[in-house]
Amino acid sequence: MAVTSKRERALQVALVVLGLLTAGANIYPLVTSLAGLRPTSGTTAPMFYTILATLGVFLVLAARNPSAHRSLIAYAVWSSFAHTAVMAIETVAASPTSFTHSQIDTV
Repeated sequence: MAVTSKRERALQVALVVLGLLTAGANIYPLVTSLAGLRPTSGTTAPMFYTILATLGVFLVLAARNPSAHRSLIAYAVWSSFAHTAVMAIETVAASPTSFTHSQIDTV
């Protein structure tokens, strides 16, 4: 059995936790939207849920050997930052009168 450092072990735990959260948080809306239980205005939402659920599964798999999967981990981190930035800009740019829901829905 290979000896792992505390830092690598913490990374492995974080990958498993975040991977399970990402997969789990997107599988439920995917299934409900495909089963017709959740109204969607098109195919964009189920496709997005599928991509994120798959990313979650691969993050869990990457926890076995994080150094061999650095590009996948980097993609997960940077795509999350990019998504957060876009959502923040959309929230700030939207005028309060154009909201059909609350500003919290955009975040």
